[in-house]
Order: sequence, then C-alpha cells, then structure tokens
Amino acid sequence: MAITAHFINSSEPILHSVLLECVEFSERHTAKNLAERLTDVAKAWKIEHKISACVSDNANNIVAAIRECKWRHLSCFAHSINLVVQRAIQVESVSGIISKIKSTVEHFRRSPHALSNLNASQQQMGLPKLILKQDVKTRWNSMLDMLS
Repeated sequence: MAITAHFINSSEPILHSVLLECVEFSERHTAKNLAERLTDVAKAWKIEHKISACVSDNANNIVAAIRECKWRHLSCFAHSINLVVQRAIQVESVSGIISKIKSTVEHFRRSPHALSNLNASQQQMGLPKLILKQDVKTRWNSMLDMLS
C-alpha cells in the first residue's frame, strides 16, 4: 500500500509530492481497515486536518474508506481512462487481434528456446533486439507497450 501526499506550500507555488508510506497491507481490504490505516498515517504525519481531498481508483472499498475518514474523494483520471480503454478493447474485432498478440508474447516468454530463436532471427536480419512485454490489466500502459 502506497500513500502519497501532494501539496503546494504557501511560500512557493510549486507542486510537491511526498511518499508518506509504502508497506505491505496484509489485512483484509475492507473500508474500515483501510480507513484506520489512512487515519493512522495522517496522524503520524500530523496532517489529518490539512487533507482537502484524496485521489484513488474507483474501488468501492477505498472510496468508502476515504468517506469514512470524512475526506473528499476524487477519482483518479488515469484509472478512469484505463477503464474506458479496457472496455473498448473488448469489442470483438479488436479483442481477437489482441488475444492473438497476447498468446504470441506468452509463447516467447514461456519458451527460452523460442525466444533464443527469435533473438537470433532479429540479429540475422539486422533488426534491433526487441523485448516482448506482456499486458497486465492493472498496468495502464502495458497494453500499449505489448502492442508496440
């Protein structure tokens, strides 16, 4: 779990970002548990009365946790765009192509022999050695990286 603070000092109009905490959160991700952790971090940093809004993904548990802390919630714009893209690529004409590309990447990532042959072919043809990247749904740019 990573908690980051973004703020502007009154003395200088520059956006600052500070990582407040980055730890494994092994408890159940219930709104209550998340709210307690968020409150503990805010108290530890003595900023509980300085929070004007919290930005997160749209998961119900984190939205409820932020509201339980009595803070304003804002949806992460990048996460929202990712959700739109995920829905768009599920269109049948696109999803078939993406499925084939994914299985091709998976083949080379699972077979060192096939990857070695691919690298040898790239070298023989005078092409740059490309590193195949696998799509991960929660990594926003990974689909673009894989297709590229």
